[in-house]
Amino acid sequence: MLFFTARRLFDQRLSLMACGLVLLCETMWQYSLSGLPQLLLMLLFNSTVYLLVRAVEAEHRDESSLKWLVAAGAGFGLLALTHALTMWIFLGALIFAAFFFRPRGWSALIMLGVCAGVYLPWVIRTFIVCGNPGGVAIYSIFNGVGRSEWSWMRRLDFDASNIGLGAFRDKITTGLVSQTAHLFEYFGLSVVALMFFVSLLHAFKKTETAPVRWIILAMWGGAVFGMAIYGITEEQGVAANQLHLIFVPLMTCYGLAYLLVQWNRLSLNLPFARVGFITLLYLLCTLPMIFASPWLSPPKPFVRWPPYMPPLISVLNDWMKPDEVTASDMPWAIAWYANRRALWLPDTLSILTDLSDYKTLGGPVNGLYLTPISGTDNKFRDIVKGEYKDWALLIQRTQVLEKFPLKWNTVALGYENECIFLSDHDREHQPKQ
Repeated sequence: MLFFTARRLFDQRLSLMACGLVLLCETMWQYSLSGLPQLLLMLLFNSTVYLLVRAVEAEHRDESSLKWLVAAGAGFGLLALTHALTMWIFLGALIFAAFFFRPRGWSALIMLGVCAGVYLPWVIRTFIVCGNPGGVAIYSIFNGVGRSEWSWMRRLDFDASNIGLGAFRDKITTGLVSQTAHLFEYFGLSVVALMFFVSLLHAFKKTETAPVRWIILAMWGGAVFGMAIYGITEEQGVAANQLHLIFVPLMTCYGLAYLLVQWNRLSLNLPFARVGFITLLYLLCTLPMIFASPWLSPPKPFVRWPPYMPPLISVLNDWMKPDEVTASDMPWAIAWYANRRALWLPDTLSILTDLSDYKTLGGPVNGLYLTPISGTDNKFRDIVKGEYKDWALLIQRTQVLEKFPLKWNTVALGYENECIFLSDHDREHQPKQ
């Protein structure tokens, strides 16, 4: 699909080279192993841009672009279902469509209506299931506003009384500055992709090519603002909210086209000069992958962060009954690897006690599993007065267990005994039923 999108912008040979530059990017390889939706977003995004390119072509031929805009609206709906943050990309496309396509305004309304038809049924279902149209993901917008995203989600009640507009203003400003500082990194260290911004100053001869780059710029601007609001939190070199990556293929096409145009203007008649120039661009874009190879990169640690140890976590399947609940700072790992019910560790002990005593979750909370997520913060103050301060004594292994509801413990559930599991009785040596 990347080829078909690029074919409308440039000739076949150029599109193949642009896609080659992109596919050699080390960053995309990391995302392909992460389980994040960026590669699926890239496919859907480039397919949708292809539909917009066809709409632009129809507009230049004074033909109806309705069918292409309807299809593009559906494409944006699929993008939103894959990652809701892409709605900010859609906002940029709507602004462009409202001013470019005629009659002005109607094209944007058509795309908005089709996108809403694809997206709203799932929003309604989410509202029916959990009482919130955005689910728990809506709390991501409060990440860094007073406390972290995880801390907000661990609270039993949402209290926005201490949140002001100034906090959001500071967060957006910090996010924009951070994106600017890491822009080269977010584009996969691709020099050619960054040349897209320089190509905005070039007058392309093909009439359809020029407006498409402004569509891309408008959508990228919307994505930048959305990422500034929600933030980009990286783990192991990848981030769920990193949307710069999906713009790399199209921006690479424009950047490479601009560089080749400038190269041709030099009128160098040296043998193999053009091939050498293109080879140099390939090498510049593939340096991150070359230095990340096993022969040149430093040895990787035995356990990556977060500390997922499936064989050690899976023992909780035997220790905990199906109707019992385990509280943890990493509940998703318990649910996945142990197939047992898990609760994200509440911010206070009293909340955990109430949930267990009244069986609010359908069963008692008879297990507590703590990992280095809560126990390896940078400073002593982060544990004592941070978001896990109510659990500081347990995290530091100084809690007097006679006064704690869960008195039996084991520390043999993690790499180098970094994890601790507490329960109401000895579950490791209990007879099998």
